[in-house]
Amino acid sequence: MKHLLTVSLLSIATIAFGQYDEFLGKDVPLKDRIYVGGGFGLGFNSYADYVAVSPNVGVRITKRGSFGIGVQYQYRNYKTFKVKTNDWGGSVFTQYKLFGPFFLHAEYEYVNYEFVDISLATYRKGYSSILVGGGIAQPITQNVSFIISALYNLSYSDTDPGPYNTPWNLRVGISAGF
Repeated sequence: MKHLLTVSLLSIATIAFGQYDEFLGKDVPLKDRIYVGGGFGLGFNSYADYVAVSPNVGVRITKRGSFGIGVQYQYRNYKTFKVKTNDWGGSVFTQYKLFGPFFLHAEYEYVNYEFVDISLATYRKGYSSILVGGGIAQPITQNVSFIISALYNLSYSDTDPGPYNTPWNLRVGISAGF
């Protein structure tokens, strides 16, 4: 609950920053304020196979501020041990464009992670994270951008790191507005 409160406060801060920004208003149709993005990963070798997808969708509230949601799924097949795992999760995020290609990002993320223990049995554990940071959105075309971001996990714990082995979360992806 405290994580949801933190994201809510960050979202309110984005709206507050947006007061210095021009609101898009009713003259900009919703379809013109929506953008989609995400990431995709593949890895194959003699030890394991890995597939990950993480689509997201957002809506611009002001010319600089936006909110959105995302989902994620990861599949791992450990060939040597004949063990397969599936992770899934979701997130809500807010972004604020600073200047040029630079933006701030805050996100609440929940991941249901499947671990493999020493006996090769699997078990699940849910993790909630608050991620904050920023990035660069480099335009490729008028409606498509290449995104790089670095987020810090405020909920990271060395004693129970969960799905991440570091508090830093580096992301690369594509975003397209319609």
